Amino acid sequence: MHSVPADRFVMAAHTHSSSSHIPMGRTAASSSLPPELKALLNEFGNRFWQFDAIRIAQMLSPTVTPPPNLVDVAHSLLQQKPSDWPKDAKDSSFHEPLTDSLNDFLDASHRALDLSDPLIIERDARWYTDLRFRQLEDGSCGVRGRGAIKREALGGIKVRNADQRIDLAIPVKLDEDWPAVVAQAARSAQILYAACQLRIFGLIIGFRYTTLELRFLIVHRGGVTASKPLSVVEEQGKKDIIRVFLSVLTWRTEEDAGIPKFVRDGITIDTHDAGGDL
Repeated sequence: MHSVPADRFVMAAHTHSSSSHIPMGRTAASSSLPPELKALLNEFGNRFWQFDAIRIAQMLSPTVTPPPNLVDVAHSLLQQKPSDWPKDAKDSSFHEPLTDSLNDFLDASHRALDLSDPLIIERDARWYTDLRFRQLEDGSCGVRGRGAIKREALGGIKVRNADQRIDLAIPVKLDEDWPAVVAQAARSAQILYAACQLRIFGLIIGFRYTTLELRFLIVHRGGVTASKPLSVVEEQGKKDIIRVFLSVLTWRTEEDAGIPKFVRDGITIDTHDAGGDL
């Protein structure tokens, strides 16, 4: 199985003409970040690159990128009710609609792959066949690995069939501007790498709730490679989000997800405090 090379995201930033640095201008939100988050943000320096969704999907695809017509199929299958996005500026009020929206994108992408002809990948062969985005109530669940625990409020979780462990697969971070979102994502990335020090890359979804846009953030040793902002309410944005999810759903192994096969620690949700309800 071909997996994503460790340097692929860095090489692309220097060789592809459509790449550009993410604008990281400070705003009121990012200026008021706690010192530890400011330090994480500054640590990245200029090691941020952004690409359009097509290029990001190609980077994340372990073998072949799903054909463009499959994006249209998934878009036609998208069963989204008109979202009543909150008007206030509290990120917690966006947890439920964002979780619902991400699961809608995920379900439509799964169904489109099921209908692909020839079949690109069987449902049971997908590494994230059981991936679901969830609100992790009251911060009672966290990432555990090598002694490091970080509480998360929202993320995509995966159940390992072999031992029924619940892994936090894709953290989701929200804030009102992109520097603040990236700072939050940097802290999650720090924990992902603490849990699996030989990780090749980590995928995090960042959401700017003031503009209803998300970015796919690929965190790797060279920095962060990100999609351009993708609207969760405009049709083209929805298609681009689906495009990236289709590539992620072609992953077959932990190697495709950035984790070497010989690493078994994982990034596991601690369900002890939650009573194991997940």
